[in-house]
Amino acid sequence: MPQTVLIVDDESSIVFSLSEAMRDVGYKVITATNGEEAIREVKESSPDIVLLDLKLPDIDGLKVLKQIKDWDHNTPVIMMSAYVDIPTAVNATKMGAHSFVEKPLNVEKIKMDVQNTIENYDVRKELEQLKEIERFRQKINNPLEQILGNSPAIKKMKKTINKIVESRATTVLIRGESGTGKELVARAIHYAGVRKEKPFIDVNCTSIPDELLESELFGHERGAFTDAKKEKKGLFELSNGGTMFLDEIGDMKMAMQAKLLRVLQEKNFKRVGGTKQINVDVRIVAATNKDLEQAIGEGLFREDLYYRLNVVQVTCPPLRERHDDVLLLTRHFIDEFNRDFKKSVTKIHPDAEKLLLSYSWPGNVRELRNVLERAILLESEDVLLPQDLSISPSHQVTQLPQQTEQVEDVIPAGDELTLDDMEKWLIERTLANCAWNKNLVAKKLGINRTTLYTKIKKYNLERD
Repeated sequence: MPQTVLIVDDESSIVFSLSEAMRDVGYKVITATNGEEAIREVKESSPDIVLLDLKLPDIDGLKVLKQIKDWDHNTPVIMMSAYVDIPTAVNATKMGAHSFVEKPLNVEKIKMDVQNTIENYDVRKELEQLKEIERFRQKINNPLEQILGNSPAIKKMKKTINKIVESRATTVLIRGESGTGKELVARAIHYAGVRKEKPFIDVNCTSIPDELLESELFGHERGAFTDAKKEKKGLFELSNGGTMFLDEIGDMKMAMQAKLLRVLQEKNFKRVGGTKQINVDVRIVAATNKDLEQAIGEGLFREDLYYRLNVVQVTCPPLRERHDDVLLLTRHFIDEFNRDFKKSVTKIHPDAEKLLLSYSWPGNVRELRNVLERAILLESEDVLLPQDLSISPSHQVTQLPQQTEQVEDVIPAGDELTLDDMEKWLIERTLANCAWNKNLVAKKLGINRTTLYTKIKKYNLERD
């Protein structure tokens, strides 16, 4: 799969020349002409590298760099500028910029810089993954120890995982917001069960282009399409006997959903361009941060696939619902980054603790980890101070209102009252009293969410 380069510059001629140069050497290119657009692209597209102009029309390039690094500290960024003074270069380097290139640009040199930067990043990423796997294997006798936390929400989730490990359920659906640790849960399910000696293969359904996903999952025969120079085994074959983790399953296209459903039902498939049926025994663990019931209602996700995947469900709680664990996780990450960066941060200032506890953590555990990684990397003292944390005290923890709308509690009366009138009143009242939390509404009404969506549309109760 081609790697992605994000080019950020407000000069169209530079964007054009760099885009052509990057495409010439096989990179996928996305572009942005201002800071806000760049930040949005980083969050939505997760580029492998960013070429960022220092002077942008809306936001200073250094501020854009900071937001990129706050989102994902590991994304390499090459800064571009017509003039770079020493203090600016030093400041950018401290903030995580990989290097500076001066304008007018030497396109050939930038090609080399991009290639070398991505190669170094890939090596570092692979080493980090190996370290993570090794740390996980050190706790292989009890994989659930990798899931840190003592809050009621985490204890409940671990209890569910233990039941899954003890059961013969072949499919599991993990739900939760981005950054809540869904992959960690999937690994724990695999390594705590009878399949732990077999492969664990993770597939991000959004990172593989739609036209390649079928070949990646099922493999292909030689000559099946233009670039099929030789036979290739798919990920289903490679994970036979083990576990396949399908992350972001909610983004899978409908045509691919149909093919996945068939494999789950029949436990066999054919390679692309092949005629032979290949039998497999694979536990599917799927994860999503999407509202699948809503996607079903909108015709974007197959209801039959949803029920096939949702044999057992695990919900990863957001960090704002497990604030008891924030300081425990903080100390764990500090210990980890002390080892990685050869630092000796041993204390957390009380004001830093207050800031950590008061923040709502919209990016969940991943955001906490990234914030602490940056803080420990730049820290030279043994105390973590509030100013070391790149979070705003204005993002306070907020509580959802118990009731956002007022609906008359008295049952409507009248000679012409129908059963539909009664049902509409009950659904509308329950939605209001539950602050439109549809999971809770469906549970209170004793119906599934697909049925709830159908009735919301039937009675025109959609929110504006």
